[in-house]
Amino acid sequence: YSACSNSTPTATKTPSKDIIVVPQAPNNLSQLCSPNHIQQKGLAACQHACEPASCCMEEDEELNCMNMSSENAEICSQYSACSNSKPTATKTPSKDIIVVPQAPNNLSQLCSPNHIQQKGLAACQHACEPASCCMEEDEELNCMNMSSENVETCSQYSACVFLS
Repeated sequence: YSACSNSTPTATKTPSKDIIVVPQAPNNLSQLCSPNHIQQKGLAACQHACEPASCCMEEDEELNCMNMSSENAEICSQYSACSNSKPTATKTPSKDIIVVPQAPNNLSQLCSPNHIQQKGLAACQHACEPASCCMEEDEELNCMNMSSENVETCSQYSACVFLS
């Protein structure tokens, strides 16, 4: 799969300025991120397709690339379907079980001491929030005890342990 990683366009900084250039959204983004597709196939394909534009939804103004150029603002709007991929812990309708979403790919970077020292805790805290139940001390509220999938998914949030 490593050869495939070269085919995915990602936001890049231009050498002349410190501006992130966001690539055009894939043609099938609205299909990949449709509620129906996500329900049937899961979030992975949608999240992967949205990754190049993750800076468009960044809460930190310095990291948000939408404000860096008018082209980015227009291109970021092409990624509106990505709002369906926003990970949140959810209770399944059939059972009272919280399902923890996959950790963001850049979690260890966001929660690294260097990033926190330079940019603060906000991005790390935001990325860790969907898995806050993994560190819950109350056994009844700790979602690791709710399913074997959560045990594996919660382990992906190991960079968040220092927040609890």
